[in-house]
Amino acid sequence: MEKLDQFTLTFYFSSLFILGIIFILILVTLNAKKRTLLDVQRKELEFETILNKVQLKSIEDERRKLGSILHDDLGQLLTLIHMQLSELKKNDRDNSSLKMIEDLCNSASERCSSISKMLFPATLIRLGFIEGLQELISDIQHATRIHIEFKHDDFELSDDKSSNLFRIFQELLNNTLKHAKATKVNIHIHNTELGICVNYSDNGIGLNKKSNVEGLGTTTINTRLHILGGEIITSNQKKRDIQCLLSCHMEKIKIIVAEDHPLMRSAICSNLTNGSSEIEIIGQCCDGIELLEILKFKIPDIVLLDLEMPKMDGLEVLKTIREEYNSKLKVLVFSANTSNYINLKLMQMGADGIIFKKSSTEELINAINVVYKDSVFFQDSIAFKML
Repeated sequence: MEKLDQFTLTFYFSSLFILGIIFILILVTLNAKKRTLLDVQRKELEFETILNKVQLKSIEDERRKLGSILHDDLGQLLTLIHMQLSELKKNDRDNSSLKMIEDLCNSASERCSSISKMLFPATLIRLGFIEGLQELISDIQHATRIHIEFKHDDFELSDDKSSNLFRIFQELLNNTLKHAKATKVNIHIHNTELGICVNYSDNGIGLNKKSNVEGLGTTTINTRLHILGGEIITSNQKKRDIQCLLSCHMEKIKIIVAEDHPLMRSAICSNLTNGSSEIEIIGQCCDGIELLEILKFKIPDIVLLDLEMPKMDGLEVLKTIREEYNSKLKVLVFSANTSNYINLKLMQMGADGIIFKKSSTEELINAINVVYKDSVFFQDSIAFKML
């Protein structure tokens, strides 16, 4: 009887132990599936963001081409026609047909200029977002009776971010002009700990709830806002007021550091993150093969690339990156090599910049900022040697 009780007790605890193991395995499996699902969703979101960026960049490029054609070609032709008409009028001042043609030519020239500016805001490209938006506001106030109050803090944006934010304001102002019947618009842009906050409001009639327009945010606005890493955090669509606050979080410059010496790699990452709040290290590796594996899952803004690495050196990595990613992925070479031949070869292979390892953290951060803004960085000593 005692043996039977002992056997029953052993069987009972063994069963509990096995059930516990099974339960833990089920939990582990479910958590693994959940992590996999979340990872797939994250990658889908990243892919959608990249796709939207590429599509909108293509649209902006086409707009620039069309704007340039209108301004440089058609605009110049209209100017020449106007000059010839002015010469003809000198000999026949009473000709009403010439006067009508000249007026039509002036009207066509003004429309051409207006369309060109809408497609290709040169002030935005040359002077930046604030000046570009100020010009847009000035043009609207000149053409309409709407009063626009614009207040802002000082801040810097990359060309892509400036373009997207400018197009958002174009759409918002266009909605106000078309639908709101407003006489006053307020635009306030200020810096916060979270990023750049935008407050846009007008004194219009608001939007019809049955309208197909989703608040102030059209598909284009939402897409561009998503690319900026922002969100509409308040929206009030009462009868006499339309307000929305757009919080555009400033994206950090994403860096992957490829350096084979552990101490050097650790020091670079530490100095960059401590030296600039705008830089984020999203990956680090010790050789070229490991870097290419990381790039299959993470796409940085800039790769900080050491030349002398095991398995695959910097030159081979740069060649592979240019073959697979073309010029979309920026590469800043971080090297101790001062050879003119190597530097020239790097430039020919498409390096976006070269900086020596002996450079200070401030110089390295400056080089990263220059390359990030679609410029090329070569230290003065390198440029002098190349000459």
